Amino acid sequence: MSHGLILRANASVAIGAGHVMRLLALAEGMRERGADSLFLLGGQPEFLGAALRSRGFAYEVLSETIDSEADLLETSELARQHEAMAIVVDGYDFTSSYLEALNRLHPTVVMDDLADRELLVDIIVNGDMGAEKLKYRCAGSTELLLGTDFTFLRSEFLRQGRASVGEQSAGKKLVITFGGSDPGDGTARILSALTKQAPLDARVVLGSGFHRAREIQPLIGALVQGGHLVETVCNPPNMAQCLAWADSAVSAAGGTLWELSYLGIPTAAFAVADNQVPVVHRLRDEGMVFGGVRLCDCPEAQLDAALSDLIGAPDLRGRRTARYRTLIDGLGVGRVLDATRSASERRLRNARGERSST
Repeated sequence: MSHGLILRANASVAIGAGHVMRLLALAEGMRERGADSLFLLGGQPEFLGAALRSRGFAYEVLSETIDSEADLLETSELARQHEAMAIVVDGYDFTSSYLEALNRLHPTVVMDDLADRELLVDIIVNGDMGAEKLKYRCAGSTELLLGTDFTFLRSEFLRQGRASVGEQSAGKKLVITFGGSDPGDGTARILSALTKQAPLDARVVLGSGFHRAREIQPLIGALVQGGHLVETVCNPPNMAQCLAWADSAVSAAGGTLWELSYLGIPTAAFAVADNQVPVVHRLRDEGMVFGGVRLCDCPEAQLDAALSDLIGAPDLRGRRTARYRTLIDGLGVGRVLDATRSASERRLRNARGERSST
């Protein structure tokens, strides 16, 4: 590998797969530019190995304690060995001191949607809606890439393209997706609530870290007895095709929200983690999604109403989706890679200048 990226993230059944899947879009973008990237993963990321290998990407499991000096040295050494253009870090487990030290050694890009700590790095990326309003504590030289112009989409979504507005008017084919592991058990909550809705076709998408397939079988059985058609899809090889089948969706408020937006699918969105709450509230307040609350705090009657509107109110679906589908243009990966290359080249020029002046 030459001049690709080191992609540093953590994953486990408890954490989920979102950080790694977001970085996968960058790895695909780099490969299209002729350079390979390497994933360095902490935690218990083995459940994601098949997904990375099937796409032709190499990964290594961190052998050291996360966010430790040994982690820093291992990450830096891999970047040196692979002549990496930059290191991209995605996750909440990395302290300010770790990231500052890493940035001294290599050009560093941080994916961050909280703005809750000082980030003395070359580039900060937050592709969420409304990210421009956050106050980041960073160096004056740090480049801020904020808002949906910098949202990542994997290449399968760009190839899939968007559905026409008319294709999404029926509300009779529902996809349910709560990420790679669904630690909050959102899938079961939605399946239970669907028993009160008129029969429809439902596709339940389960990630490779989901370990409660047996527990949801009685809920699926109850839906089938009520006239619903229910299909379970485990770890689909092409998520874009899997989602594009639907004309409505219920989703956790992570990266899948932006994928559904790009595809133009009317969506009921629910936060299942603290970091998802501000985003889902913005989308709700802007009238783009149904639901728009934290799922564990959502009363049964409110959930039933959100599903009824999503499935059975075509005019309301049309109004909300008209804006939702315009948020993402699909060019975010390219913009971030361009900025990363520029930052790396700038660091190299500055280093050469310092050496020539001594």
